[in-house]
Amino acid sequence: MVGVRDGQQVVVRLRLPRGAVVRVADISHDPSAAGGWRRPGQGVAMVRPEVRVESSVRV
Repeated sequence: MVGVRDGQQVVVRLRLPRGAVVRVADISHDPSAAGGWRRPGQGVAMVRPEVRVESSVRV
């Protein structure tokens, strides 16, 4: 899925065989989503920052 806004709820229904692994990844180009992130000092340029969170679940 592309274009899901922050805070928007999405429901996905899947039929999977027992033991299958579902992997979910969330990618944001807003570095403030990263815990402990601080704006870089003067003279530091960020080029396309990315925060990626992945989670896997065995069903």
